[in-house]
Amino acid sequence: MGKSSLAISLTGAFSYTGRYIAKKLASEAIPFRAITNHARPELFPDLNIPVSPLQFTNSELMIEAMEGSDVVINTYWIRYPYHSLTHEKAVENILFLIDCAKKAKVKQFIHISVTNPSEDSSLSYFRGKALAERAVRESGLDFYILRPSLVFGLEDILINNIAWLLRTFPFFALPVPMNYSAQPVYAADVAEAVFEVLLSEKSGTRDVVGEEVYRMDELVRLISVAISHPKRILLLPKPLTLLFVRFLGFLLHDRVLTTDELQGLMENRLISQEAPLGTTSFRSWVMQEGPRLGKRYTNDFSRFYS
Repeated sequence: MGKSSLAISLTGAFSYTGRYIAKKLASEAIPFRAITNHARPELFPDLNIPVSPLQFTNSELMIEAMEGSDVVINTYWIRYPYHSLTHEKAVENILFLIDCAKKAKVKQFIHISVTNPSEDSSLSYFRGKALAERAVRESGLDFYILRPSLVFGLEDILINNIAWLLRTFPFFALPVPMNYSAQPVYAADVAEAVFEVLLSEKSGTRDVVGEEVYRMDELVRLISVAISHPKRILLLPKPLTLLFVRFLGFLLHDRVLTTDELQGLMENRLISQEAPLGTTSFRSWVMQEGPRLGKRYTNDFSRFYS
C-alpha cells in the first residue's frame, strides 16, 4: 500500500505539533480525520476535514471515529495536572485510545512522546510519558514512537513567551548550576519524521531532535538578539527561580513553566545522544522570525481550561 492511499486518524490535528502533521498529510494528499475537541477549520480553509470529538468514555464513538483508518497518529498529552486530570489519567486515556484503535482494526499506531522519558523519574510528566510508551509497545499493534525535544515554531508557547519576557522585563532568570542544554527541533521536521515512518515495516522508537545544542543561557541570549531586546541573565538558586516563575504565573493567570518542565530541563532531558533527524537550524529560524516573536503573551491555561 502506498502512502497516498492511506487513511489516517490524527488526534490534536489543530493543536501545535498536530497542526504541522496535518499540514504535511494535506501536502501529500493523504486524507485524515481530526479527532479533537478544539476544531479550527479556518486553519485549513481549502480542506473539508471530517472531525470527531476526542473523548475517553464512549468506546463505541471512538472506534467509529477510527474505523477505516490504516494509521492512528496520537499527539494527545497534557502539560500539567489540573483538577482530576493528572499525568496518570492521561496514560489511562492513551490506553483507551490504543484499545479503540485495536478494535477498529487499525494497522499502525504512531505516538508522539518526548526525549528521555523514564518510568523511574520523580517527575510525573516524564514518568507518564514512559508509561504511555510502554502501553504503545505492549499493544500488539505495529507502532512507532517518536520523541521530540523542544519543538519550535511560530505557534510555540515556550519560545514565544521567552521572547515576551525578554521584551517586557529588565532581566531573565535561570537557575544554577548552568550546565543544562536544549536541542530544539522544528515542528515541520517532526511532521516530516511522522510521514517517514507511516506504515514502517518495523516498529521502533526514535528521538526527533535538531542538529544544534544550546546551553540554556545561550539559547535565551540568542532569542534576545533575534528580537533586538538584549537583557541581563540572572543566575539564581532553583528555589528562587521557581518563586519568580510562580509569581509570574499569578500575575498572568497561567502556568508559565511547571516544576517538572524546569527540572526536566535541568536534568538535560531535552537533548539526545541519537543522530539528529531535524534539519532546520534554530539559529537561522529565530533570527528570521525574531521580529514576530513575543509581541504578545500566549496564555496556555486560558486556551485549554478557561
